[in-house]
Amino acid sequence: MIEPPCELRIIRVSWARKDESTDVKTAQQPIRLEQGVDGWVAEVPAYPKVEGGVYGQLAVALPEGAAEPSLLLANDDSFPLTVVKAPDGREWWIEKGKWKKTKYAKYHDAPLCRHVGDARLRVGGEVIRLRIAPAGFTGEDFELLLDEFRNGAWQLILEPLSPTRSTDWRGDGGIDPAFLAAVSEFVRYVGRALDQPHRELREVRQLQRLERVRPHVGTFRELAVRGLPRLVSGRGHAPSFNTPENRRLLWMCIRLRRMLSGLLAGSKASTLELRRRAEGAEERAAYLQDSQGKVRVDQARLARLIEERENQLIAYQQTVSRLLSDRLSDTQLTFFDVPHPSPDADRGSAGFWFDGWSEDGSAVRFRLNFHVGLKTLKMVFDKRYCYRLVGNFDVVLSGISQSGRPWTIWRIARLTEILPMREQDPTLEKALRSEIDMLKGHRPSQGNTDFWKPLNKADADEQRRDLIEARASADRLRVASELWSRIASQLAPLAAQLSSLEARAQKMGIKEARQATVIGSMTWVMNPDYRGALGAYRNAQAKADLKASQLEGLLRLEDLGVTRSSSFFRLTNEGK
Repeated sequence: MIEPPCELRIIRVSWARKDESTDVKTAQQPIRLEQGVDGWVAEVPAYPKVEGGVYGQLAVALPEGAAEPSLLLANDDSFPLTVVKAPDGREWWIEKGKWKKTKYAKYHDAPLCRHVGDARLRVGGEVIRLRIAPAGFTGEDFELLLDEFRNGAWQLILEPLSPTRSTDWRGDGGIDPAFLAAVSEFVRYVGRALDQPHRELREVRQLQRLERVRPHVGTFRELAVRGLPRLVSGRGHAPSFNTPENRRLLWMCIRLRRMLSGLLAGSKASTLELRRRAEGAEERAAYLQDSQGKVRVDQARLARLIEERENQLIAYQQTVSRLLSDRLSDTQLTFFDVPHPSPDADRGSAGFWFDGWSEDGSAVRFRLNFHVGLKTLKMVFDKRYCYRLVGNFDVVLSGISQSGRPWTIWRIARLTEILPMREQDPTLEKALRSEIDMLKGHRPSQGNTDFWKPLNKADADEQRRDLIEARASADRLRVASELWSRIASQLAPLAAQLSSLEARAQKMGIKEARQATVIGSMTWVMNPDYRGALGAYRNAQAKADLKASQLEGLLRLEDLGVTRSSSFFRLTNEGK
């Protein structure tokens, strides 16, 4: 059996500082490397973990004397790996990205396993394909899941059956007017509050006339250095709008704006998707209407398909001729019946395992090894068929499995015939010839580029049912698309007004509160505009039936970039 060019394993590296590692924790089991038709392939989990539930990264261990490994980027440039040493003295090559410091850890970023898709690892003269996907998903499945989640995270709030929302969906579709009215009311109150905002005087340093200066600690130092200037710095006061009340007002404004922006993005995405699907259903309905009782045959495509099958048949015949040899007159031929073979490259040679019987009638596991490559073998032997192989065979190895079943590996010394197991059994060659004849039977006598072929009654009835369903589907999708479009048109102006209020408050020097503060100021009681804005904000949340924890979760996902598509698919397009 061919040995892999390296060992792959998930490890966790702890760092003392940027260029000094303190510990290396390795997973118990290596990542399996399999030899495919085009080289070595490894299935690598995204967001991998080692024992203890901590996240790790992919690492490469090399045999002695091997060249340094590297990752191949999308543009075929090499990204070198860095070596770290484990406590047992073993060296591991890892992806060493940007140095990052957080409140809880210091580490080098390793973005390879945070993405889904294919990556390439070069080890010496071998290029290993890394198929990265989360456990239980293929790359294609995960991309579809992410796309659905990205466009639907905010859209869930508007779904009629979603547990995230319940009270704002009307029977005729759309957003509850009470929610929109509450947001409009909030916009009106915030605008009026910013017209006459709450302010406070704050002590600042100002240049004052010497005879009227209100000294601070630095005033006397300044006099000692400069003598008696006309103006000297002293304590003064200036109005400031950056008060706790205004910061809370801006905090509410930003949260509502982000909420509406997310809903607007989900509405627009749903509008476009439903419109695209409706157009597809309408095109299909139009085609079915034009082809009632008949089906179009594309003559050019038919010719290409016939040519492909004929080339496949020729390649099959040529490959079989290379496998076969003339019979030697002084040798006795034997044969093996091989049901449904599945060629592989086990034990370093191309061949296949199959079940058979020994001379005494006991069950035996056989393997036939060929002198050709796996790709050649797969062109001849298909697991859909059963074969009888006639020729001379030599025993290479035999033994007994752990379950007590005997096995024998044979090498093909000379192969004289490849026959079906029974004369009436189908073969790959028969199947190809039958398909070619069937395709040629569809060609018209005239030299048209395409033509219409009449359908039988059953197919025509099925076509009529497809037409009815396509029309109904197009109507449903159009109605749903218009509904989402109305939702977007209702949300867009409110989101724009909130953005304008946010910019206006920030221009006045008001900073956003980092978190919700306790409403303890009398301003929220005495000032009708501040009181009205707070009431409208709470009313909007109540009408949306959106809990604070749910909104926090959605905004947190947005902060992390989960609801932005550009954060997901950068590995294969950008490299590093």
